[in-house]
Amino acid sequence: MPMTDQYSTPNVLQQHILLFGANYRAMFYVARKLYHSKHKIDVIDWENIPIEYSKYINKYYRIDGRDINKARTLLIDILAHQKYKAVIPINDVGILMCKMFSADISAFSPIIMSNINSLVYAYNKYELYKKSIQCGFGEYLVALVKDKDELTHKINEVNLNAVVLKSCCSKKICDSQIKTYSVYKSCSKSEILNRFTDESEFPLMIQKCVKGQEIGFNFIALDGEIKAYYIDEFHCGSFGTECVSRKSKSDIPQLYNKIERLVKSIKWNGLGMFDIIVNGEDFYILELNGRFWASIDLSDNVGSGIWEAYESMFVCNSSLTQKSNIKRDGIVLINLQSSIKKILKDITHTNHWKESFKILSTITKSIFSKRYFLQEHLWEDKSFYFHLLIHYIKRI
Repeated sequence: MPMTDQYSTPNVLQQHILLFGANYRAMFYVARKLYHSKHKIDVIDWENIPIEYSKYINKYYRIDGRDINKARTLLIDILAHQKYKAVIPINDVGILMCKMFSADISAFSPIIMSNINSLVYAYNKYELYKKSIQCGFGEYLVALVKDKDELTHKINEVNLNAVVLKSCCSKKICDSQIKTYSVYKSCSKSEILNRFTDESEFPLMIQKCVKGQEIGFNFIALDGEIKAYYIDEFHCGSFGTECVSRKSKSDIPQLYNKIERLVKSIKWNGLGMFDIIVNGEDFYILELNGRFWASIDLSDNVGSGIWEAYESMFVCNSSLTQKSNIKRDGIVLINLQSSIKKILKDITHTNHWKESFKILSTITKSIFSKRYFLQEHLWEDKSFYFHLLIHYIKRI
């Protein structure tokens, strides 16, 4: 397996950049990195948190996300009055809108994201599944269902105790509205038919409940060639909810070889995160996120070089300076805000205290161990976290 390259960041003039999407963990990582590289950062989204108080943010445009066409109109108006070096979509909605209105946006500023032909694999799980099978990953699909009539027929043929159902696309823009579809598991035929009534949620994938360890393969690629990567796994929190902490893992050569073939096959260009189930020597691809992920700060602590490669190749459009690469496994990244919310929620549930004690222990280790890191840069961005605290108190 080839060594991963790590790159130094070139010296560049300050540029004005617009981030689209304010899921604050990934967005603040990008904003902080660009801020330290002397760029000026604006953000557009509808997240109701006091982002404008962050030292990293020059201006926050809070828009109404309930009507995508109105949001598009405001976005284009902002682009028309500013000279942005680039627009960087941060979350899934940002990518969907940049993809949907790429011609309008590109008339004013270039968009930094993977090419539209490759993005189909980040938004259509069935297309990604077919490609993954060709590249040696495990099979788990039971049936592809195109509409509710076919669903009524298909569920009579499968063992409902051993399957889950999910839309091929977890997010869509329909009738100027953002729709989000989650994975569903039920043992009851009637519950399934009552659950899947929205035709926009089809086609559906009925798939086996694949057991094993769920990991993330986080990477950056250029024209289908992986330039930097690292692997991480769940560390603590509650499955199915916002992860409290994640831990880096050592490389898995067999997995890397399959991923390398898949990335080349889909000609991926940019950032990506594969969600994978590992069961012995079997690997199953669940999805591809074509954007920054929530635990992106971990990439710096493990020495992956992902940000350096991203800034060099896509922000600065400059040549790459190769450096030695040393990735560290067993590094734990802790999100303090998620930890506190989880502990407060568990106070009234005594059966969950064991997990809360583990979280507290993990936070304590961040003070004494060089292998544990808090994600928040609390003292660097004091104003934002102070106003965020006030924001939460007002909501209570």
